[in-house]
Amino acid sequence: MIVNKSSAYDLALSGYYTAYLAVYMREYEQADVVAERSLELSDKNQFPQIAAILRCILGQTRAKIGRASDAIKLFRAGIAELHKIGAHRDIGFYIASMAQAQAQEGAVIEASENF
Repeated sequence: MIVNKSSAYDLALSGYYTAYLAVYMREYEQADVVAERSLELSDKNQFPQIAAILRCILGQTRAKIGRASDAIKLFRAGIAELHKIGAHRDIGFYIASMAQAQAQEGAVIEASENF
């Protein structure tokens, strides 16, 4: 992917892809840093879909590094934003990921109520 480094959108989108790749490679700390930085850029420049997805990616990374309560908050915010803007494609996946974080916190009943 060629990134125009003077374009905030390109930088935010590149960070999104980089964070996602790091999650799939199980490099959760790296994914967390990249997603956090890209989220700040997305919020600052009002890229709502990228920001919403990055909140969910941060939810994934935080759950994997033992910060499940942070993860749940991030998933809820990201899922709510995706609903708000009508971007429903990956919501089911993020709801399932949030349920895993809830179960990790011991909230098994709450996790099962997501479905």
